[in-house]
Amino acid sequence: MDRSSKRTKETTGSANVLEMAGRSARNSVQRARLMDMCSTFNEGKVSNWQKWTFNAVESLIGRYALCLFRLGHLLITAMIWFHFFYGKFVAVKKKVPEGAPNYWWKRIVPPTEFGLMHAILFQLVLIPLTMCRHLLVQLGKTPLKAIIPLEHITAFHIFLGYVFCFVMVGSVILFVTFFGKVCSDHNSGKDPTNLCEKFTEEIMLTGYGILASTLIVLFSSYFRGRLPYEVFYTLHHFVFVMFALAIAHTMDAEWRTGSKTGMMRSQNMRWFSTPLAIYLADRVWANFAAHRGVPVKYVAKTVDCSTVVLVLKRPSNFKFCPGQHAFLQVTSIDYYWHPFSIASCPANTTELRFMMEVKGPGSWTYRLIHGGIRVDDLKVSVMGPFGSGVCNDCTYHKIMAVGTGTG
Repeated sequence: MDRSSKRTKETTGSANVLEMAGRSARNSVQRARLMDMCSTFNEGKVSNWQKWTFNAVESLIGRYALCLFRLGHLLITAMIWFHFFYGKFVAVKKKVPEGAPNYWWKRIVPPTEFGLMHAILFQLVLIPLTMCRHLLVQLGKTPLKAIIPLEHITAFHIFLGYVFCFVMVGSVILFVTFFGKVCSDHNSGKDPTNLCEKFTEEIMLTGYGILASTLIVLFSSYFRGRLPYEVFYTLHHFVFVMFALAIAHTMDAEWRTGSKTGMMRSQNMRWFSTPLAIYLADRVWANFAAHRGVPVKYVAKTVDCSTVVLVLKRPSNFKFCPGQHAFLQVTSIDYYWHPFSIASCPANTTELRFMMEVKGPGSWTYRLIHGGIRVDDLKVSVMGPFGSGVCNDCTYHKIMAVGTGTG
């Protein structure tokens, strides 16, 4: 290849890169203008529903990749529901004779519940995968980052949790309403079908436990900003109680006796056993790779004690990108892992800096500066880094970053 041809290819390649960067920049500017327009409208004298609409549009524009991913998830969930609903609907038609008491209740509710059960199982497949911090960091280095909005994976995890909880609660309400009506009609002699005993069966007892665990996770998630971190962290782990009860739920007496119905019920474990195994392996990996007993260089605080700066000696193999965070553990305070953003520059190989807001008396940060622990005696364990970088540095040549908080 002669030099002119090589130079032409290099020029073409550079032009393509510049064109892509320009197109991306124009799209970003257009989204920023639309978001600014929504904010301007929102600041005016508008009604509450108009404010809600503007906020929704602003969120949609600013996080369009996440919104599209959520929409795709909802469409797949709906497809799973319809697939199992329709199969059950056709099967029930052969079992319920025309003109039977509560005919349409018996035709519609069991297939609907069957579809909802599998929609719930689909959420249980995805939820553990969104908690695999180390795995997600590694996926962020692959082409999958262009398909999956990994920078918003925490928001997607919260979304999955709410979808699961609302489908679960709605399913329970429909279930109790249906069984209660048929039971009431049976007791009054209107329906020969007896479903009253279902409320006291073994499978229902585990169902009550699943519902209770789900409600604990739901309310602890919704009020996570008002609860102490340690309380939220503990209550949120009731999701694993729910997983254990979901496994026991389908291993009832009918399954243990080998009946056809019982063997069909044993599908829960088959649905989410692999994601759970991946999650547990990721947790073991994270704990094994954690840096224990990292020396503290110094701890400083502002005059009003509203912010504390914790500076550690950076471990030699701790590599991170701007925007990532790490989990810290100080056993002299408690045994919980606390997530904090990394405030130091990646190019600084000697120290690891964290700037943390002091939440108030009793909090981890408050005990860090007021607990009377000498800096020489302070040993910190660091797990991470986790999360995605603040931007795709392959697209832009110059970036202006504005910091609005820390923690």
